[in-house]
Amino acid sequence: MMSDVDLPAAHIRTQVCSAIDVIVHLARMRGGRRVVWEIAAVEGTHRAEPVVTPLFRFRPRDGADGGFDATGAIPEVVAALANRGESVGPDLFEAGADR
Repeated sequence: MMSDVDLPAAHIRTQVCSAIDVIVHLARMRGGRRVVWEIAAVEGTHRAEPVVTPLFRFRPRDGADGGFDATGAIPEVVAALANRGESVGPDLFEAGADR
């Protein structure tokens, strides 16, 4: 956006969203420990805004170290991985399963 090429912001957002499959959000806890807070999939754009689907969320009060909850959403990137020969079972994304 800082170059001399005048591209619409919506076009740039679409390009960025097509380049990113997964976002890993890290957070620092009160004690200074860093944890993976959320894992989300970028599923394209809708009305020039990114569509971000949460896949896993951290539960800070689950035991001494915390835990993860799956949201139940299966990202589109799973199909792309399957086409490349990578097997990611849908049970990984089942909501309520302990991680």
